Amino acid sequence: MFSQSLILRKCGDGMSKKEQRDAQQILEKYDRESQFRVHIGKWAWIVTFLGVSLTIFQLYVGYFGTIQSQKQGAVHLGTALGIIFLLYPAKKGLQRKQTTVPWYDVILAFTAMFVTYYKIIFFDSILEARITGYSTIDIIVSIVGILLLLEATRRTVGIPIVVVGSVMILYAVFGKYVPTQVLSHAGFSFDQVSTNLWFRESGVFGTPIQISVKFIFLFLFFGVVLVHTQIGHFFNDLAFALTGRFTGGTAKAAVAASALQGMVSGSSVGNTVASGSFTIPMMKNAGFKPEFAAATEASASTGGQIMPPLMGAAAFIMMEYLNVDFSVIILAAVVPAILYFSGIFIGTHYEAKKQGIFGLSKEQLPSFKK
Repeated sequence: MFSQSLILRKCGDGMSKKEQRDAQQILEKYDRESQFRVHIGKWAWIVTFLGVSLTIFQLYVGYFGTIQSQKQGAVHLGTALGIIFLLYPAKKGLQRKQTTVPWYDVILAFTAMFVTYYKIIFFDSILEARITGYSTIDIIVSIVGILLLLEATRRTVGIPIVVVGSVMILYAVFGKYVPTQVLSHAGFSFDQVSTNLWFRESGVFGTPIQISVKFIFLFLFFGVVLVHTQIGHFFNDLAFALTGRFTGGTAKAAVAASALQGMVSGSSVGNTVASGSFTIPMMKNAGFKPEFAAATEASASTGGQIMPPLMGAAAFIMMEYLNVDFSVIILAAVVPAILYFSGIFIGTHYEAKKQGIFGLSKEQLPSFKK
């Protein structure tokens, strides 16, 4: 959703409605996270309520931080799962055919919220169950929660990560049957695996979820605010004002714009489509080969994911495991990011020299002062 919002805000001023639709379709084709239902009728009010409520909650705990971390994670994940099942169809391509939320997805949404909030409602008894043993209801809730989490992951990210997670669960249960002595272990019962994953700090609600609660959501919210203030349009103008007059200026501007956009974008695909719909035609008109123009934009947009300050979830996980301030991670990423974009920048320069492509005239460029 962040990626599609990025396109509409970043390129809307310079694109026709047909071009915007084409950009959205490209994004939906290659970016799994963009394959969500747009027209859901009255359920849009529910999604809006859940989204606004989650944002207010995140801002509250981000400022005060007075709620127990496991409860924060339950609210964070439970509300997110509810939104996912209301917005993401079970099968790719249905997002444009469905005009409301099917009844089965409504059931899945509220079931996912219940089994996750279950941890908050029965928090004290779940803590006691670690010593006395989990009840049958606890086990059922944990199994349903894990299955719904895997399904939500399939809908938003894709099959590969679900396969990896499922294999690890099966390995925990059937590890004693692994023939290799190095990899085999005594094995755990399915009840143990499910309850440990769902109710223990080392499972689903472990470090990654806690990082998402404390940092990632707030950074993405910050990025959304910037996108809706049309920061992307500003980045494009700034990039062309700075580099457009030099040799191969259109390609250099594409690199600079993608680097700037990468600072607040959460998606390489979204960045490519949003920037590329504007920069690729300009590079082609300047004389660059179509494949070189596309490669330049794709490379620069991908590099945006190592551009501080956002850099994706991995940076926050590194911060937590290394027990350092996020500023340390940012400083460590500055030099690699500069080297990466310098390499692409130099590549565009020599290609422009080779093809005899010069910069744009002053009249074609936006005013840097303005």
